[in-house]
Amino acid sequence: MTKTAKTKKDKDAPLGRDDWTEAAWQMLGKGSLDQVRVDALARHLKVTRGSFYWHFRDRDDLIEAILQRWYAILGLEQSMMPALRNTADPALRLWIVYERVIREVGNSQFTALRLWARGNPAARKRLEDEDRKRLDHMVQQFQAMGFTAVEAQSRGDIYQALVQGEFMRNGTLSLVARLRRAKAQHDALMRR
Repeated sequence: MTKTAKTKKDKDAPLGRDDWTEAAWQMLGKGSLDQVRVDALARHLKVTRGSFYWHFRDRDDLIEAILQRWYAILGLEQSMMPALRNTADPALRLWIVYERVIREVGNSQFTALRLWARGNPAARKRLEDEDRKRLDHMVQQFQAMGFTAVEAQSRGDIYQALVQGEFMRNGTLSLVARLRRAKAQHDALMRR
């Protein structure tokens, strides 16, 4: 939960921007970005549309907030670097990324946003940049384990495909089962 999102204790406090973003993120996890609508969010939050416009210029501003949340989860520098910086083992560094993606996204938000980004050049470019950074990181970790540049690139490509497609393959399973399967795939790719 974000700093300003309400807890049960202060449920009567006015909604903040983070509350609307969180509700939109949860709604996105149940459908597509097209379904994230101000009226539906207001009904879900049991408030009027006016509360929304207190915090956002328009729906596009809300979509930008959703995208910023997505990029914060995806971004190696912002969200994952502290954990990666304190970990010397390259295999563990890879697992930290994979596990974090599974734990941070319980629904289909990543899939919905990836599909949406195909039709939005700016979002697609940003996603491609993030994917490239993550792939570079993965390749570097495989090289640090002693794989040749060609092997590291191939394993990095496979690893990235596993991480990106994990929800599509295992999203109906429990978190424990998803992590168990992901760890088995991870361990298999670490072997020579």
